[in-house]
Amino acid sequence: MQRLLTLIPIAVLLAVALVACGAGDDEGGFFETAASAGQSAPAMAMDDADFAESEEMAVEQAAAPMAEPAPGDGGDGPAALQTAERRVISTGFVSVEVEDVPAAAEQVRIAAESLGGFVENSVVSGDDEQAFADVTIRVPQDVFLDALDRIRRIGEVRSEDLRAQDVTEQFIDLNARLRSALRTEGSLLGLLDRATDVEDVIAIERELSRVRADIERLQGQLNFLERRVALATLSVSLFTPSAARTEPPSAYFGIESDDVAGDIAAVESVAASLGGLIDSSVITVDDGEASGFVEIRVPRGDFARAVRAVDAIGDVRSKTVRTGEGADDPAAAYGDQPDARIDVQLQEARSADADEVVVFVVLVLVGLLVVALIAYGARRVRRRRAAPSE
Repeated sequence: MQRLLTLIPIAVLLAVALVACGAGDDEGGFFETAASAGQSAPAMAMDDADFAESEEMAVEQAAAPMAEPAPGDGGDGPAALQTAERRVISTGFVSVEVEDVPAAAEQVRIAAESLGGFVENSVVSGDDEQAFADVTIRVPQDVFLDALDRIRRIGEVRSEDLRAQDVTEQFIDLNARLRSALRTEGSLLGLLDRATDVEDVIAIERELSRVRADIERLQGQLNFLERRVALATLSVSLFTPSAARTEPPSAYFGIESDDVAGDIAAVESVAASLGGLIDSSVITVDDGEASGFVEIRVPRGDFARAVRAVDAIGDVRSKTVRTGEGADDPAAAYGDQPDARIDVQLQEARSADADEVVVFVVLVLVGLLVVALIAYGARRVRRRRAAPSE
């Protein structure tokens, strides 16, 4: 009976915990949190000056590393996130009015190279009266703000859009999964050395191939994030006063997905089909649930088409679109340079089967609790009846 009494509070605690887990998966909550946190979703409703100021503060904070992990910390849990060095992908777009576009483009190149960076893309078009240039530079993360200051001094800044995407949690998750995969590979190699049966050898080698593919995929994702974090991206639009250009349009999507990896590939194919660029693409798995983020740029003339294509990919839970201002024909006015940004946040949909399992387990636990209480009460009654009367 004492053992039964001990199990009762445990059953109650399990039931309460499972109910709390089920209640935490309110529809749309993930995307509302992502948009309000400002890590991945652009603040579309913000005033441009306030948005640039807040993002610049985020970039400045990212430049200051946090404390090293404490001794004995495995680096896999919330404590690791508190002590790990922050990993931030910094990107920016600056529109500058100048008198001499080719000379200004050369100044941008010199600024990038003097800070240890390089020019990733540079296109100059138009004539002396109406000239345009789109220059994309990559510079080390710690001199991103220095590069921004030098670009601002080239001419008169007309618009500015700075973004900082914190990927620290993705780094911790990918590193933990990579270490686990490497340990699994080591164990399989040990088994392979001791295996004598041909069927066992074939089965172990098959599993080794799968684990090795996982290791290469995880290492590739880490390398991609390392490159994106190490070198910040700054896109500079230059134009003469008579050919003033406006800020490019942008959009943010929060999508609930049944296949996060497949839908990210679909977003990337949208960019590729329209001659656009993929700025960032990350997939994270936490407790068996996948999430992802992909950031693309497309030509302004194809922005509306790209938005429609992304809109049809999955179950859109949140969506914000900011259209560009100015010319009636964006393609004619701005050319084919991909400067219209689309950010897509994806979260794996929680299956109905999982919800049913949670409900079933809770009902079973509650039923066991009721049975235990009834049995305990019946035993107390029998004891009282069996006791000798005074």
